[in-house]
Amino acid sequence: MLKELISWVENRPRFKDKTSLEKLKNCALALGNPQDNFKAIHITGTNGKGSTAQFIYSILKKEKTVGLFISPYILKFNERIQVNGMMITDKELLEYLTFMKNFILEYEKKTNESFTFFEIMTLMAFKYFSDKKVEYAIIEAGIGGKLDSTNIILPVLSIITSVGKDHEKQLGNTLESILDNKLGIVKESVPLITAVTGFDEYIKKYVKTLNTDVTFLDLNEINIINSYPLKFIFKGETYMPKLEGIYQTKNASLAIMAVNYLLPNLSKETIKKGI
Repeated sequence: MLKELISWVENRPRFKDKTSLEKLKNCALALGNPQDNFKAIHITGTNGKGSTAQFIYSILKKEKTVGLFISPYILKFNERIQVNGMMITDKELLEYLTFMKNFILEYEKKTNESFTFFEIMTLMAFKYFSDKKVEYAIIEAGIGGKLDSTNIILPVLSIITSVGKDHEKQLGNTLESILDNKLGIVKESVPLITAVTGFDEYIKKYVKTLNTDVTFLDLNEINIINSYPLKFIFKGETYMPKLEGIYQTKNASLAIMAVNYLLPNLSKETIKKGI
């Protein structure tokens, strides 16, 4: 039964041209706006968003009830939706996919709309996190930002890890147009943390229009001690990430900045263990 339900959702269209998120917002409203019931950290970027999400999740779940929504999965479909280190169970997945299938088919009939795989999974994750009463949820965007299904949230923090040529068909073929799309996750009065370089003034100008500010990761503050096993110093503290690869020093540093913003009193020990 679970196999059939996973097959049903996976066989939904993957991409659909969008001009707005109204359809999804209306559907979320019919679900009771579950995305409003937790503090969201919204992450996008060409590279590094998955690792950054995992680092933040690993730190926060030591102190809080935290959800994680990621894509794609590596070994098991359930990996997409997690709470405090536990994937959604097969039993829960069966229950939530059954609910979503009935809800979506009925809603589509009523509204003459149709929903993609990622739209359904996003709504389901939000409902699951709301039901589980998580305090925080780390939400990884699928593609871009502005019109990504996850962008119906009002987060407490936005993060853009990097910008590079990706999904040019959907996001445009210049770095500026791709960055514009990713900047679409920035909301009024919600701060942005980013490791994007070369567009400082452009980003500062953009966030100013939304009455918020941006903090840039200063790569000069990262001092690599050892490449394998990975060991580095950031802002005077030494970290040894479980995830290997020099580029992880950037993702881990972004996560540290995010956690220091969200929970300024969190102990250095807890952050180091989480990393």
